[in-house]
Amino acid sequence: LKCRRALKAFEKEKLPGLLEEINKAAGTEIKVTADFPILCTQDSSYALKEFWTLEQVFYKPCIEALKTVSSDDLGKAAIKASLTTIHFTLDEKTAPSSNFKNGLKFVDSVLTINFKPMSNVQMGSARAQAIQKLWEEQCNVVVESKEIFPLEQARPLTKFRNELLPGFLQEIKEASKGEIKVTINEKAICLKGSKYDYDSMWNFEKRYFRPIINAIKEVCIDEDGIEALQELLKEIVLTYDPKTAPSSNYKNGLKMEDGVMTINFSNSNMNYMKERGAAIQKYLEDRL
Repeated sequence: LKCRRALKAFEKEKLPGLLEEINKAAGTEIKVTADFPILCTQDSSYALKEFWTLEQVFYKPCIEALKTVSSDDLGKAAIKASLTTIHFTLDEKTAPSSNFKNGLKFVDSVLTINFKPMSNVQMGSARAQAIQKLWEEQCNVVVESKEIFPLEQARPLTKFRNELLPGFLQEIKEASKGEIKVTINEKAICLKGSKYDYDSMWNFEKRYFRPIINAIKEVCIDEDGIEALQELLKEIVLTYDPKTAPSSNYKNGLKMEDGVMTINFSNSNMNYMKERGAAIQKYLEDRL
């Protein structure tokens, strides 16, 4: 009886406002379901409190996580495309008390949250961070290149394209005194499993662009170099193959075919920009 009364009060006084907050934070309508009979224990000392702690244990962490994930257009798009339902439940044998990622499962656009309603109620921020991280890892979004990436990769990639790439392309144009197309194999470079996954777009300057720009400047020191390069090089393709990308002998990461130079460098020894640039310069000059 105490559980039924607590649930009735929760559904009347708290639940509508919480559901509205979830939809507002998500920027779209999310279905929210809960196994209330399971979540309300039969311990009479806690029965009246049980449904009120649900706000802090389940609903508020989701709202906080949704606000963070949906803080930009990419996040809103990822949530809209990937999340339809949030379900709250309790399995006493598997629900974590603190390592909250172990209580989350995201399958077929449904996030199932298995937390203990009366354990560490005050750790709402830790719960929210676990939910946020899961969504950023598993909610996908389409980027400018029409490729699909997890949100945590799409954000730095989009920021790179908007803030850094235009400047690098302009430097290549100025150094070569002409137009050289640059193609980035984003799927290869943002290869899942690398510890550099999520900042790989930000190490592009040292890994690829600064060595390329410096090499082109050295080749194009006079009209002969400029003319020869323009005849030879039409496109640069940036890629990454973990099986073949060199970490030091950089000439082994270069290939030229039909005016297209493919550069396959690893994400180690990032400060070896001079060595990368020298390898590219020699490779080009040997073919001019």
